[in-house]
Amino acid sequence: MWRRAARIPGTSRIATWQHGRVTDQAKRFDAFASGYVNYWAPVLAPAVRTLLDELEPLGLEPERILDVGTGTGQLALAALERWPRATVLGIDVSSGMTAVAEAEATRVLGPDGAKRFSIRLTPA
Repeated sequence: MWRRAARIPGTSRIATWQHGRVTDQAKRFDAFASGYVNYWAPVLAPAVRTLLDELEPLGLEPERILDVGTGTGQLALAALERWPRATVLGIDVSSGMTAVAEAEATRVLGPDGAKRFSIRLTPA
């Protein structure tokens, strides 16, 4: 359930859902990880393409990429498709999201291509 933002008593800070403990965040993302790739990935896809397109004129040919908060791996997988010699290390706090990312890597890149995407379950 979404809560409205509220002031933290005795401070000028605003309390929102992001101020939850990391374990709370992981549980939240674990709960909807399998649906995330179906519902949010298509919404995020244009932003992923735009970001990678913005990097294109720089002539980058990265060998290693770190994807912090990799989630379902959408940015990492798009980068791997764009730069076939690159490898990506994705980190995320949610075991549900990392499981989906691993499955997506195999689906998108095939078993051999998925070897270029390693995922670690850890807070950033």
